[in-house]
Amino acid sequence: MTNEPLVWVDRDYDRRKAYPGTSRYANYLERNAELFAGASRTEHAISAWYVATSPIMSPGYARSRADLEKVVLERDDDGNLVAVVELRLPNRRVTADAGIGGMADWWMERPWSESLDSPHYAYCDPRPGRPALLLTARLVLPVSMTGLAEPDGDGPDVELAMRTCERMAAEINRAAAPAVNALRSAR
Repeated sequence: MTNEPLVWVDRDYDRRKAYPGTSRYANYLERNAELFAGASRTEHAISAWYVATSPIMSPGYARSRADLEKVVLERDDDGNLVAVVELRLPNRRVTADAGIGGMADWWMERPWSESLDSPHYAYCDPRPGRPALLLTARLVLPVSMTGLAEPDGDGPDVELAMRTCERMAAEINRAAAPAVNALRSAR
C-alpha cells in the first residue's frame, strides 16, 4: 500500500502556466460560468470539481493518480454529495479461472505525466485482437461538505471554487484511499 494521495490540487502548476497574475482554473471557471448560476452548495461543489478535472482542464487543476480511471462528484438518489471513483483492476486469479490466456490483464503503461518514481501505472485498454477479461471497480462514497461555504452569487467565485476543490480532494482521499489501496493490493 501507499500513502500517496488519490487526488490533489496543483495550485503551483496552475499559477505557473497562466498569464502573470491570473489562474488557468479561474479562466476555465469564467468560461463555464453557466454551471454556477443559482447553484446550491452541493451543485457548486460538483461544478467546481467538474471544471477542475479532465476533460474540461487538461492537465487538471485537480489531478488524480494514473491508476484511477475516473474521479467525479455526483448527487446520490437522496441528493447527497458522493464521490465516484473508478479504477481498473488487474486480477490474475479471476482471469485464470475464466480460462483467458494471452492478454489477461490491463496493459500497463507509464503515462507521460507521471514521475518516473511513482509506483502507479495507467491501465490502458488491451491491444486489439487478443482476448482479455477486464475488471473495473466503481466505488461510490459519501463525501462530507462540512466547512464548505454557500455560494453567494450567480457566477463562479474563484476562491470558493479553489477552496472547495481542496476540501473535496481531502475528503476523497479520506473516504476512498483505504478501499482503493485494499483493492489494489488484492491480487
